[in-house]
Amino acid sequence: QLPFFAIKIKLEEWNQALSILERMGLQAAAVTSPLKSVAFQSCFQTTDRAKELGALNTLVRNQGKWFGDNTDWEGFQHILKNHEILKCASVVVWGGGGTLQMIKSLLPNSQTFSSRSIQLPMEHFEILIWAGNPLSDLPPLSWSPSCIVDLNYREDSRAREYAQLVSAKYISGEGLFKRQASVQQEFWNKFRSGG
Repeated sequence: QLPFFAIKIKLEEWNQALSILERMGLQAAAVTSPLKSVAFQSCFQTTDRAKELGALNTLVRNQGKWFGDNTDWEGFQHILKNHEILKCASVVVWGGGGTLQMIKSLLPNSQTFSSRSIQLPMEHFEILIWAGNPLSDLPPLSWSPSCIVDLNYREDSRAREYAQLVSAKYISGEGLFKRQASVQQEFWNKFRSGG
């Protein structure tokens, strides 16, 4: 029940932008990459999960101080459990950036590759986690995963194209987004209600 706006902030603008937004009355924020680590550094206090990951996606202001959480973890875990991906042995992560540590905390045996990698193995993977930019280059077709989990939920994500090319099941990141947003609201509401 608060007005909300999308505000683009460059990494090098973070400190100045946050100060200006505080003066304008910012009470809570959903933080996206590449700002998750620098937002973490701006907090007076964070949850243990945010500390473990060194990044957050949720900020709330209480008594002039910022408190933070990382709700991406709950969203990702939700998708993995609902689709029984935690049981799969052969998982590859394509991209990752600011979400890589969160992914590795839930899938420690997964192999990770930058979407800009030049040397890539020619092997088969059962599951591919698309954690790169929605417009990233495609992984090798020879990987031929049976399932693609897209951490994005945009219609134009190239993960959809890759899933079609290798005839794989496609799982949108929409479930992750909805679950993490629900946990995010719980965190905000806890502070708004004085909890």
